[in-house]
Amino acid sequence: MKNILPIIFILLTVSISRAQCDCGTGVVSLNASDSASSYTFLANTTYCITGNFTIQWTGSTFQDNVTLCLANGATFKTSQIINTSANAHVTIKVGQNATLIVPTIVPASFDVTIENGGTMQPLYSGLTINGTDFALTVENGGTFDHNGVTINSTGSIDILNSGTIDANNIYLPNYNSLSIVNNGNINLSNVTLNGSGTIDITNNGSFTTGNFTVKNASTFNFINTSVINTSLFTLKTGVTTFNMTNNTDSKWLLSSHIHLDSASSTFLNNGEIAISGEIQLDNGATLNMTNSGEVTTTGNFNWGESGLSNYLYNMGVIDVGGQMSSEDCLLEFINYSGATLTMNNHLTYGTNGPNKFENYGTFHADGLYSNDPTLHMKNEGDMTLESNYSDTSESIFSNCGTLNMENWFDLNGKIINTGTYNVPNGSIGFSLTTSSIENYSEMLISNIVMGSNGIFYNEGEVTFSNAPNTSIRFSGPESTYQPAHSTSTAYGRFMWPGSQSNQSGFAVGNLNFVTTTPATVDDTSYPGMFGQWTSVTFGSDVVFGSCPSCVVVTDYDQCANADGTWPETIINCIPVNRHIRSFLKGS
Repeated sequence: MKNILPIIFILLTVSISRAQCDCGTGVVSLNASDSASSYTFLANTTYCITGNFTIQWTGSTFQDNVTLCLANGATFKTSQIINTSANAHVTIKVGQNATLIVPTIVPASFDVTIENGGTMQPLYSGLTINGTDFALTVENGGTFDHNGVTINSTGSIDILNSGTIDANNIYLPNYNSLSIVNNGNINLSNVTLNGSGTIDITNNGSFTTGNFTVKNASTFNFINTSVINTSLFTLKTGVTTFNMTNNTDSKWLLSSHIHLDSASSTFLNNGEIAISGEIQLDNGATLNMTNSGEVTTTGNFNWGESGLSNYLYNMGVIDVGGQMSSEDCLLEFINYSGATLTMNNHLTYGTNGPNKFENYGTFHADGLYSNDPTLHMKNEGDMTLESNYSDTSESIFSNCGTLNMENWFDLNGKIINTGTYNVPNGSIGFSLTTSSIENYSEMLISNIVMGSNGIFYNEGEVTFSNAPNTSIRFSGPESTYQPAHSTSTAYGRFMWPGSQSNQSGFAVGNLNFVTTTPATVDDTSYPGMFGQWTSVTFGSDVVFGSCPSCVVVTDYDQCANADGTWPETIINCIPVNRHIRSFLKGS
């Protein structure tokens, strides 16, 4: 115990001496008795203020390289600052339980440190800083408290907060570089950043603002490791690059919208982003979002009108309360395995293309509408559309997972199915001659409307819940319509209840037609399923009724790419010993 006490005493002495001002030799000491109507702080001089020191009327003049230290419990108040250059550098340390009271306008470059219990506050209400540079360090337990702050510094602004910063509106119009690191509490009404330089903001504490507006920036880096609460977040047209990182277990909570009116933005979210509003991109704004956390919005997610490429990579949860639209830009969207993306309205693609959609997780939307002439889609997970689907003539939809479609399917392009395709309550309409289906697995459909358009190629099993009362254009393996990819000699099977109502068209290739209502339909010949007076022509390889020798394969081992191409077959090679490789190279 005797050995420990001296160590504790030394540590306490170091701590106390650090917090106190050095008022010894070479330092000008000021206290209440030195208060005056005016005072000039001389260049290259350090001042120690004890007690209450006040400059009441004419004001204070700061020459360059002045250091002020407010000792514990001291107060320094000045009514105004005059005859001071914007380049004059003034270092102020506000000690424990000390108070710095400044006038409305500070023309010098202030470097302020506020220690535990210390406070920097206004003489009147607002604060305008016109110095070339401004630095503020608020230590744990310190407080910066102003109603409104304008910092006109044209150089650097550096704010390091581990205590509390309270202010009304913050306006920073002219900086070349802005750095804010928050480890404590920042509470602001509205923030407007208008400097043309770089912005670096890191939040490790609690950061609460009203509207947060950035009008100009070459690069804006925003990192959150804790909690941010904002109302409306807006990037105006002068921002070039915006990088937002929301770390694991962090939250960015917005009571209004995110509006990106400019910038090439990158969002990396590993935490939670909750928006009581919409995400809206406008003008030339683009967004590259990678999400492994959770993103929710009560409104729409609109990707804007830039005509440029945007990217959404989801490995977490995204819940959109409205629609997701990319009508006037390009969007590459990948929903990875284990991820979930839901929206209460439609997913809409515009005329710019090619757009790309790949789902390996869970995707749920009201409907999907595309005017993109070259939309490429792939589903290898679980996909549900509550309403309608509409595409264009060059669109391709590869389904290798499970698709559940509740309503009308307006098909103008191509469907390649190697998974499970369910449209139990709606129909697929073949709207153009380019409309086509290639089925290599299982499809459950209420009905189809073909007319004289398109081709329905079947190499798997298709079950209709209603007899397809439409002209048909059915084909199977070993027909002239067999895709170049397929080398199958098996059969495709069509099944439905009842019989057709005397339609026209053709059925060619290895096809097998079987009824699902054998008690009322004789499917051993065409009249049972197609009607006595059908005009459908049948190829010689078509088989009616039960056919044990007709092999039907529904478990397909390949998945077409989103662009309709097929993966290359990988040949397993035998590894070659490195000594043999060296010998072969040398021979």
